[in-house]
Amino acid sequence: MSSWISPFNISENDQLALQNNGLKKVSSVLDLSNEGFIIYDNPFNLLLNTNSKAIISNYEEILKNSKKYKVVSLSRILNKTDNSFNKTVVKSFEVIRVATTIISIYKSPKLLDLYLDLELNSTLMGDKPDLEF
Repeated sequence: MSSWISPFNISENDQLALQNNGLKKVSSVLDLSNEGFIIYDNPFNLLLNTNSKAIISNYEEILKNSKKYKVVSLSRILNKTDNSFNKTVVKSFEVIRVATTIISIYKSPKLLDLYLDLELNSTLMGDKPDLEF
């Protein structure tokens, strides 16, 4: 069984989906299997419950580990698409999230730079990197 770890809060539903995809959560990077992943997500999703300084710090740590371990975005590993996302999000709330994300990136441009670096260093699973974020 493959394993995964993330410095970010992963919802119980997403943890269950990862488990259903044959991935076991571990408590340390050192416990990752050879086929294990360090999981990250895009700033748009993370800014709901994580401040930009913590995201930057975690992105930097993941990038350091990307030379030794596979990294993958949560959206990619769970095959989340914009279509399924838009069906579940109230449009007015989405506007607030977009504005929050833009303001956070404006205040901390390093946030976007690190996210793009992660995309370029991640396991793409047959997909293209999210460079238009």
